[in-house]
Parts: sequence; structure tokens; C-alpha cells
Amino acid sequence: MASSKILELASTIHIHTKIIHDHLLSENLPFPSFEIDSPVRLQLPPEIIKSQNAVLSASYDLTALMVGPIGILTFAADVCFAYHCCSLIKLQSLP
Repeated sequence: MASSKILELASTIHIHTKIIHDHLLSENLPFPSFEIDSPVRLQLPPEIIKSQNAVLSASYDLTALMVGPIGILTFAADVCFAYHCCSLIKLQSLP
């Protein structure tokens, strides 16, 4: 069976996520989460940041392929809108 772009991207995501996971585990660092006490940013060395960038790039490309050319435009707009709304809610909750 011939490989497809979506499987190639999924494999890239898997491989590089495992590199990040193994680094966090070996350095006894917290895993990313949405918990209130989780770090706001991963502190990664340059060689692991390359894996982080690979995951982000492949994730975007896989999303674009999954939703199609028109879908990626509406998806991006929805993400921007959701981010903007969440930012406003966070600002309103500040003392």
C-alpha cells in the first residue's frame, strides 16, 4: 500500500511528539496541560524546539488537508475568533 501525505504527517507528529515526551520525562519536567498550575510555556532546548516546530507544522498541514481549502479558511477564522473571545474573558476576570 502506498503511503499518503496524511499518514506521513501523522507519523511526523507521532515521532516528534515522542521526542518531546521523552525529553520531558527524562528531565522530570511537567507535561503540557490545561491545568491552572501548569507552565505557561515549555522550556525546551534548541534540539527539542526543532521537534516542537515539526509537530506544529505537521499539525497545521494535516488540519488543512482534513478540512480542505475552503475549510481551512473557516477553521482559521473560528480559531482566531475563539482565541479573541478567550482573551477577552481572561482580561475581564483580572482584578
